[in-house]
Amino acid sequence: MKTVRNRIGVFVLIFILCFGGVALSSCAPATSTAAGSGASSSATDSSRDKVKAETWAVYWYMCGSNLESNNQCATDDLEELFKVALPDNVQIIILAGGAKKWHNGFDPDVLQVATYTSKGFEVIDTWPVANMGASSTLETFLNYCNKNYPADNRVLHFWDHGGGSLSGVCNDEKYNMDSLSLLEISKALAATSKTADGSPLYEMVTFDACLMATIDTAAVVAPYARYMVASEEIEPLDGWDYTGVYKVIASNPSIKGEGFGRGMCDAYYAYYKAGDARDLAVVTMSLIDLTKLGTLLTSYKQLGDEALIAASKDKEYMGAYGRAAKDADNYSNSPSSGYTNMMDLGDFVAIGVKAGLFPSYGAAVTKALNECVLYKVNGTMHPRATGLSCFYNYQGNAQKLQIFLDIGTSKGFSYFYEYVQKGSLSTEATEYVKQASNALLGQTVTPPTIDTNIIKGLDDYPLVLGDNGQWELNIGPELGKQLAAVYMTQAWMSNPSDVVDGFLGLYGMTGYFPHDFNKGIFTANFQNDWFALGELPLYTEPLGADQNFNLYASPVQINGVRYVLNIKQDTKTGNLELLGATLPIDPETGMAGKEIYQLKNGDRVEAIMYVLLPPGKIDAITGTRLFDMPLGEITYDSSAKMRMRSVSNTAPGEWTSFAVSFAMIDYAGNVYFSDYGYYQVSDGKIQAYPRLPG
Repeated sequence: MKTVRNRIGVFVLIFILCFGGVALSSCAPATSTAAGSGASSSATDSSRDKVKAETWAVYWYMCGSNLESNNQCATDDLEELFKVALPDNVQIIILAGGAKKWHNGFDPDVLQVATYTSKGFEVIDTWPVANMGASSTLETFLNYCNKNYPADNRVLHFWDHGGGSLSGVCNDEKYNMDSLSLLEISKALAATSKTADGSPLYEMVTFDACLMATIDTAAVVAPYARYMVASEEIEPLDGWDYTGVYKVIASNPSIKGEGFGRGMCDAYYAYYKAGDARDLAVVTMSLIDLTKLGTLLTSYKQLGDEALIAASKDKEYMGAYGRAAKDADNYSNSPSSGYTNMMDLGDFVAIGVKAGLFPSYGAAVTKALNECVLYKVNGTMHPRATGLSCFYNYQGNAQKLQIFLDIGTSKGFSYFYEYVQKGSLSTEATEYVKQASNALLGQTVTPPTIDTNIIKGLDDYPLVLGDNGQWELNIGPELGKQLAAVYMTQAWMSNPSDVVDGFLGLYGMTGYFPHDFNKGIFTANFQNDWFALGELPLYTEPLGADQNFNLYASPVQINGVRYVLNIKQDTKTGNLELLGATLPIDPETGMAGKEIYQLKNGDRVEAIMYVLLPPGKIDAITGTRLFDMPLGEITYDSSAKMRMRSVSNTAPGEWTSFAVSFAMIDYAGNVYFSDYGYYQVSDGKIQAYPRLPG
């Protein structure tokens, strides 16, 4: 986190001593200085040629949110900006709102408009409070800026939380964290930013927000801008380095959009490279040429048609598609971290092509994506990130799917995911499949209704004890091919009667064990060693993987606040590294916590494990068979390192025996748990039992 100190006095001194007087006005924008709800005159008359050449205007939509209230992040970023003396041809117009508390003199009970130019900083207008997560507020701001601050090169800059395609950007803290959805952004741009000749009004649309480098975001802003700059991954709490960003244009006032965008990416990467390497690990940022997006969107839509047709011909395609999505580089998708439902587009397509999923259009998407992404920077956690992400319903959530369907970037993908979720298609969608299959294959394919009764029988599926002394799940090829993922869970148990009538304490989940989806055979590899932070045993679950490392998530409470530890394991050495702690994705708003917290001496860390109830029993609070309970607690100090330690020596209470179960996730995101297999550990020796040890 950037240096914290008393901001109010510092900011007032900056206002008065460095940049002149502060002007306040009580004028409401809709009646005095804004162009109203229609398209602004400065936008519709192609005013790009009516202002001095090579001028820049940045329209900064600063929704302070709890980032400012709790961490004064907006204040920090403005102070970074003020370290740069702007050239005469650059002006920044800021709308500040959306926070319950400001640390720099802004009034949280109104919206305030300010400018920063070569002459300094000035608050120029005060508007009635309004929801920064509403399209009408963005529309008012854009009309105001386009009318009063036209320029050759206009930049629309969003600042706050982001949640990817499904959750949008700018969560207003004063309005229940309501955010601007992509559809709301599209509505505001359509109302304010069209030009007479159809050329893009904005040189760039940029996002200092998590997860917004998506193909859906790009599709929404492409009609109105030439370039987009955003991050696929969660951003560290500091966000952008505005000193570095604006030094780019201050040192080269005649810079073009592509050069400025590259400079933004480089400044972002350089800031974290000079700081904590663990923050640098998660960094992603890309510069997108929106003038080339049309080719990518065409190929992407054709890819959706290809997937839809293949699934209509064979339901097993859905399982293979899901496994490719699970293997792709993705951004915070696990039970403990929550779900953004976003994965890297290029990596997913590459995996799909290798698996034979996209023989017709996979190569075209890859080629178009590479041409569209002009420049990108990646940290070590995302070496395969290609610059844009896309949707996959990791959560199997019908509400999230509906948001994706409403965005409608690709009709083929919309129908595909609807088919995956529901097992059937509407008459309209069925006709679409018939037409698309005729165009692609020269034959008519009619999607059947999928019988899901067989796969529902996976719950409590029995295990058998294999010749190698490990428990084995054998469900056969038909069911195995319909699964998107299988995880092995390891649990402590107290005594035989508790397992039958009570519950199991799950302390870990792994996807790394012998498996064959085509045969439907999955073999346990129970391990006596498991993850621990010093003396604190940790529940862990897979979060991602690459050739050189595996990533795990571990739910904890840090000083009473729920976090997820992000743990990296080197696949060659087995060494563990704690990358930091992140807030879970908000299940209601989809908001990603813009923070990577590093443990400090004295922090109280409480580990959490999940408890699995027997089949047929549902927890009253969670509505599922799972609920969480404390696993242990430590007061952290720097001597507590990530390590593997014997679970047989760390089991809580009287739990001395162990069980494994397989969690099976089908193509639609439904989860099934197999029956249990049992183990005991004595003197470090693992022994499987064909029945409960008595």
